[in-house]
Amino acid sequence: MLLVGVEYKVIFFSESLGEIAMGYVSGHYNKVTAIGIAIALAAAMKKAEENETMVSLGICFQRARYMIKQVLEGAGVADGLWITAINLPDAVTVASRDELINMLAGIVKGRDFLLLS
Repeated sequence: MLLVGVEYKVIFFSESLGEIAMGYVSGHYNKVTAIGIAIALAAAMKKAEENETMVSLGICFQRARYMIKQVLEGAGVADGLWITAINLPDAVTVASRDELINMLAGIVKGRDFLLLS
């Protein structure tokens, strides 16, 4: 990421399963929802394991999908860049090969969005 001039301002670390458990225990969502989130997380992490890099972005899910579409079109590929977590309403984690992550970072850097890690 440093190769494209991205400077890190904030780095977040989290234990996603712990966050799922906390949401369930606090009553924020029920057991079925917690299990569904855990299953979705496992599926996303399976895709992430096949890739080299993950990055967190200070953008909402919809904006991330739009930027991912731009990167994939620019790279001439149909897939290979995935949202692996929705951390906050305005923060997502994305996984891919280094070259696609670097292309995404270039788009993020060119706009006023926060690259979290």
